[in-house]
Amino acid sequence: MLDTTLWRTIPAANRPNPPPATAQLAPGEGSARLLRLSGQLALGWMGRLVAALAARRVGVISAHARQAAPRLWDADFELEPLDPAVDLAALDYLAFAALQPARPPCAVPRLRSYRLERTDEAVRVELTAADQLGFLDGILRAFAACGLFPREMLVETRGAEALDSFDLCGIGGRAPPQAICEALDARLARLIGSPAALTARPKTSR
Repeated sequence: MLDTTLWRTIPAANRPNPPPATAQLAPGEGSARLLRLSGQLALGWMGRLVAALAARRVGVISAHARQAAPRLWDADFELEPLDPAVDLAALDYLAFAALQPARPPCAVPRLRSYRLERTDEAVRVELTAADQLGFLDGILRAFAACGLFPREMLVETRGAEALDSFDLCGIGGRAPPQAICEALDARLARLIGSPAALTARPKTSR
């Protein structure tokens, strides 16, 4: 669980028209730090943030992000630098989340299993995988390639394994149609090299 009892606001870098959002950092366990983002964040902010973190060798141990209203978010991340020279307090997380040029290519994520369920409002995806730097970036890109973006995300790391879940919607918060769900299913199936089918897949044990 994220302990958010001690928070320190990070001053945003000098930027014209800064986004109406805030970033706060608090001590975590050992070298880990707890990051809280809240306020209005542009579509795709999550992917841009995790890509920038991966490029700086900062791992996401756990996260919970939820969209309260269009572009209005509350998000908590537990971060750990894989390079001891990285100062997490010196990073500009709001700049990472803001609109930027196209992200550089990333490694293809590898899944152990996934479960996909379509509802009236969203498509829910649960994933298991070996923990790997840049995994979250790669998964969010896979979703975006299908025109899907999280409205809620829960990320956990248990030992050397990742257990993540996402509620996905289309642009504007629309529920994805059947064809998009099938395209997503096929894309995820390729990441584990198994036949695709729009059915629930059992999760492997951790």
